[in-house]
Amino acid sequence: MMNQTSSNDTVVHATFLQRLYAFIVDCLVFIPLNLLGNFNTLSIKSLALSVLITAVWWIYKPVMEWKFGATLGKMALKIRVVDEDLQAISLNQAALRFLPYFAVSLSLLFSTFALFGIDGFYEANTFEAFQNLDHNIPGIDTTQFTVFFFIFSCSSIMLDEKKQSIHDRISKTYCIMVDKKEV
Repeated sequence: MMNQTSSNDTVVHATFLQRLYAFIVDCLVFIPLNLLGNFNTLSIKSLALSVLITAVWWIYKPVMEWKFGATLGKMALKIRVVDEDLQAISLNQAALRFLPYFAVSLSLLFSTFALFGIDGFYEANTFEAFQNLDHNIPGIDTTQFTVFFFIFSCSSIMLDEKKQSIHDRISKTYCIMVDKKEV
């Protein structure tokens, strides 16, 4: 588990770049699952497997931040998620922090459901064939939605004195830098 941060310590809030690097590390951790997801789409074609892969992401971030105060990426960058009293966050706070990510991944999951229902999906087995199918998916453009979310979230971190993103403000949490011995 994590040590608590003393209120006597000088609090250093994690910068946008530090948080971005932590996110990149988390993305690297998920490469095997992403590869499995791509293989599933090209060959296995199991909707249940696609949902399971999405559920792993839904569980990973909030549970890691609640139980350990950080995802693996944040741990690697010596970042901890804390509440207003610099203590461990609750499961509710972790879930609130995850809401914007949940919205983005839910929109991607809806696109996956639509993809599985498109004529020709089960016959398509190359990336080129899937690019042609992708244009026929009804609903929101998940790329634009994702880009909007990250621009909005990133700008809020860069403009805030305590480096809080929108989901930090909603959940009353902070990302702070910790000593090596605390991680």
